[in-house]
Amino acid sequence: MSKELTPIEDQTLDALLAELHGRPAPDLSRAIFDLLRSEPDLGEFDSVGMKPELKKIQAISNFNEGPRNTPRSGRPKSTRKSSRDLTTVLWTVSAIASAVLIFVWFGRDGELQLAKPTYEGSTLDHNPLTSAAPESPEVLPKAHQAQPVASPPSHKTKKKPRILVASDEPRSDKTSSDPEKFNSGSTESLNSHNERKVIQSNDREFKTVQLVSKQVDSNLVDYWASIALEPTPEATNNEVAAKLTAVLGVNVPYDAFESAGTFENFIRKKHISTHAAHQYLRIITESGIEHVDATSRDSLIDELSACFRGENSFDDLIGDWINGEGKNSIHWYSANSHNGTTSMLRRLASVTMNVDLRCVQCHDSLIESRGTQSEYWAFSGLLTRAVQHKDQSVIAVDPKRNSDELVFYDTQDGRKKVTEAGVPASWLSSTGDSAATDLKQWSERLIGSRELARGVVNSIWKMAYGRPLRGSVVDVMTPPHTESLGSLEQRLVDDLIASRFDLGRTLSLVVSAPTMRRTVPESLHPDKIEFASKEEIEHGRILIGSFAATAPIRSSLSVAKRIDFASRSINVDIDSIRNATPLLAQAVETENKAGKPHSIAKNANVTIELFPSHAESPPVHWLTLLSELEDQVDHIGYLVPIDRVPENIKGVIKQMKSSGTDEALILHRVWWMIHP
Repeated sequence: MSKELTPIEDQTLDALLAELHGRPAPDLSRAIFDLLRSEPDLGEFDSVGMKPELKKIQAISNFNEGPRNTPRSGRPKSTRKSSRDLTTVLWTVSAIASAVLIFVWFGRDGELQLAKPTYEGSTLDHNPLTSAAPESPEVLPKAHQAQPVASPPSHKTKKKPRILVASDEPRSDKTSSDPEKFNSGSTESLNSHNERKVIQSNDREFKTVQLVSKQVDSNLVDYWASIALEPTPEATNNEVAAKLTAVLGVNVPYDAFESAGTFENFIRKKHISTHAAHQYLRIITESGIEHVDATSRDSLIDELSACFRGENSFDDLIGDWINGEGKNSIHWYSANSHNGTTSMLRRLASVTMNVDLRCVQCHDSLIESRGTQSEYWAFSGLLTRAVQHKDQSVIAVDPKRNSDELVFYDTQDGRKKVTEAGVPASWLSSTGDSAATDLKQWSERLIGSRELARGVVNSIWKMAYGRPLRGSVVDVMTPPHTESLGSLEQRLVDDLIASRFDLGRTLSLVVSAPTMRRTVPESLHPDKIEFASKEEIEHGRILIGSFAATAPIRSSLSVAKRIDFASRSINVDIDSIRNATPLLAQAVETENKAGKPHSIAKNANVTIELFPSHAESPPVHWLTLLSELEDQVDHIGYLVPIDRVPENIKGVIKQMKSSGTDEALILHRVWWMIHP
């Protein structure tokens, strides 16, 4: 059957669709002609050959009869008359097809509205990638006729899509405070004003930096309440600016830290992100970045600074550095190899998997469940074979497994044991059930992993506050571990993963936390500590350890000067140590502009007051598990961490022991001399 529509029939169909849809209808002629050719079942007709429902259509046709202003393009007119039977069949099929296609058309509009993404900071009413259908059907692409709009195609590239947010205000739509709601499935869009926008994923959403900042504030307040601590009062803008300047190594104006959003905008500036990258590399390499040549250092800093500007994701970057494919891989390993392979292992495990290797080189972890001696030597076997050194410099990195030889090591009781080289599966718990056997596998499992995110969050927190957020319980000063503290860490980890490892965003959240605005405890002020009780001083240190207060600024004393001071304090009256100061004046001297030495005792009161004058127990209680003072001293050195306590410190220890100084006080003074 190939009957063409008459002008009256054509006009009738348009009138029906316009009445039902409320606007000009789309061109459905092609679909109707296809249905006409299919010879459908016509059903029952009335006595005049027409269904009752179609009589209404005839009436509408009579009402709308008249000349058309513009003939529909692509549809030829016909002047031939048709028989009643043929007309009946035509109207029946047309009505059925029209009803079906109208339903599809309305359904399409509904899907468009439901799938319409939310844009922040944009002047556009619609997402340009999925804009609604135009009013005129003639300009509607054929691919969009009678079909729901498909999602924008995903491009398979090596790098994952970025998500960037610059808005300082929370979104108006509902957002969950549950950190598990974060997701990294969104894509980046950047307008001409460099406004960062966010496209909501199908089932989860990415939160604004300001909203997450408020949730971090709430987490910290809950944490302090859970351990029954009242934080110190807020600092002045000058004090906050001074602290942030020390963190970044560049002057920070007041308006830069009004909120997490303003600081994020500040950190995106190229020269600021460069300083931030330099400071971060100093933290994670323990100043090893300063021991590579200037060209290599600048290249590392330049590449990392893009991660603080949100232009690159840190997990991709560190993956390239680790597997040997990055242009700065050798420089990265060289910076981490400062002071030897043992230091390199410890630094890499810490920042990439949040694993503490200070104790497990010699024995399984005795206090925390994570980390065994076997795992340490497996990791050591992989890196010592893959990273080639010559004259304390890295010369090559082999991403593939180059040896299947087993790794032998000595246990604490003298027995020989063996393990297979690789990154232990327990260190990569959420990314696989087997060990990574080469650098390439290790780097691939780090991409987007929670282990890497935890290492980054804690290292950035250390960059801002001097210690990790969730430090090891073996440390001399570490915040009490509670569920509230774990929730805070989890929130920052989830947000880092959702933001595709945007270091600038995470740093903004960390430095805008309430901890940055805390003041020094009153009992630890230089002019009041002399009159404070032991309990008040201890409470002040607990506040600092829990990030509820700021530590006092200590004079920058070299280890040599501290050792000299500790030596001079032997057999000296404690009141002389606590009060004045000829002793310090001799130990601490600087040169003035004229080149003459002068005492800085007045500016070093805090350093003097913190010099231990009495102690009832070791710096950390677990040292009592070791029976010999020499072993205890060595383990304090491991906490710094240093591999060996300097011989001149051991000489001072011998003098203190000969003078009858209590062993607990000796350990406190050793820590005072060597801790960073």
